Amino acid sequence: MMQAAEVKIWGKLAGAVAWDADNGLAIFEYDPKFKVLGWDLAPLKMPVSDSRNQFSFPELRKDKNFGYDTFKALPGLLADALPDNMDITRLNELTTSDLHRLNKYLKAYKTLLALQ
Repeated sequence: MMQAAEVKIWGKLAGAVAWDADNGLAIFEYDPKFKVLGWDLAPLKMPVSDSRNQFSFPELRKDKNFGYDTFKALPGLLADALPDNMDITRLNELTTSDLHRLNKYLKAYKTLLALQ
């Protein structure tokens, strides 16, 4: 069974992600109109200049590499956007590493806002 969701950024349809339960991974597909914009949201792993429209990462499945189960086989672009990445309420105490990570996210967020 496949389930899908649209992926939007800055009011534009970037593409869609479908969950393939049979294979335990997500498949992301860029919308062709979004690729023309040249906005590289994941330039290292999913560049819009790539001839492929669909991207999946079977190596991120728990059964393939337990160390990467954090991503739940989602492309990093989507896993990084999940709300729990910035949810400090789940932490018992903040460490220097947590604060560094939060500052990094805040800086990236401000940069993205400036691009609008």
